[in-house]
Amino acid sequence: MSDIKYISKRTYYPFFKKIFVFIYAILLVVFASSMIPYLTILKYAYPQTFTLSLESIELLTALYFLTYYGLQIPTGLLVDKTSINIGILLSLVFYSSGFLLFSLANTFIGFALSKVLIGIGASFSYVLAIYIAKELFAQRFFTTFVGLIEIAFIVPMVILPLMIQHLAGMIIWQNITLLLSGFTALLLSLYFIFKLPKRTQANQKTDFAEKNMMLHIKHVVWDKHFWHLVLAMCFFYAHFTIYNEIYAPVYIQKTYHENYLQSVRLNDSVFLGYIIGCLSLGFIKYVMDIRRAFFLAAFFSTCLLGMITFAHSLLENSILIRFMIYALLGYFSSYVMLSFRLYPMITHKELTATANACILMAVFLFPLALMPTYLWMLNINQQIGSLFYFLCYLLATLLAAGWVFKTVGKFKTSFREEQNVRL
Repeated sequence: MSDIKYISKRTYYPFFKKIFVFIYAILLVVFASSMIPYLTILKYAYPQTFTLSLESIELLTALYFLTYYGLQIPTGLLVDKTSINIGILLSLVFYSSGFLLFSLANTFIGFALSKVLIGIGASFSYVLAIYIAKELFAQRFFTTFVGLIEIAFIVPMVILPLMIQHLAGMIIWQNITLLLSGFTALLLSLYFIFKLPKRTQANQKTDFAEKNMMLHIKHVVWDKHFWHLVLAMCFFYAHFTIYNEIYAPVYIQKTYHENYLQSVRLNDSVFLGYIIGCLSLGFIKYVMDIRRAFFLAAFFSTCLLGMITFAHSLLENSILIRFMIYALLGYFSSYVMLSFRLYPMITHKELTATANACILMAVFLFPLALMPTYLWMLNINQQIGSLFYFLCYLLATLLAAGWVFKTVGKFKTSFREEQNVRL
């Protein structure tokens, strides 16, 4: 399929309005990530009044993920077909109604409906945030804003357990969720006042969008370069998604014979490294080519996990080395966010909201698909599980090497010509 050219005139907005809209996007991302651990936190913070079983909580969390990730492409298409304003307003409507129903629910069906509504609102969040960063700000700041968006996604999952535990003695959980509903309703009313002018690049109809929305998806997923990018990112991100975000404290405790609090601190060092990496993403392009930067991140991550897998005794005897290695793994894991910069470079196509959604779905769902395999290996032997992730990093490194050895001159010229199509 030949590349489809985007011809549009960018509308320029006052700087304060761009910042205002980006803050809204950050808040949408914060709501989305906060809802991932929210049910589990309520179970332990309010054991007497939040009576859902752990099995029910797992089902509701799965329902949230299914809604959140399953609607990525439809919401991306909707933003491309309409505007940033419509995306933000719809997201806030679903958030507010979902939080309200959650605060009033007292049956599993009620909680399930509320999680679906919240999941619909969340499905707009990351797609919109990346799209807003690309459309409203200069290209040289894009990677920096992507890093800030990812920090907004990670930080709530770190601080929310402590925050809810502190609030548990002062306010009931229904009121916390009701306050969230009121806050999102307030944000919705304010956005009606301060929203962007009607004309945005999202309104600019492209030929393929006018003919067939499915052609928009095919424009992305029929490209072999897209799948090359996605596979590299998926294998690279698998360890961080499954191990550090989900299972780390439990398995760190078993591996190094630490108490639970110490294992949480060690895992927090990964998140600290990840946040530092996200903050530094904007500077990478001044040091080296983006493709080479990701290749080096995958290579060094392979080496670090190799130390964890094959030099276990060294880490077991030194807390300092353990913290340094895990922090560095977290730092390099943040390089997965370079996928949004790599997409237009590698495919020579526009990074639309739909393309954002396709990347997000693949990069974040693929590791979850690997989870049963990882758990099966852990049941056999924990070292085999570590070896599995070592091989994932090795595959990511090999895939990234395919970009590094391309002819740089031809690669850059092609990308520049594609960008010059825009008027």
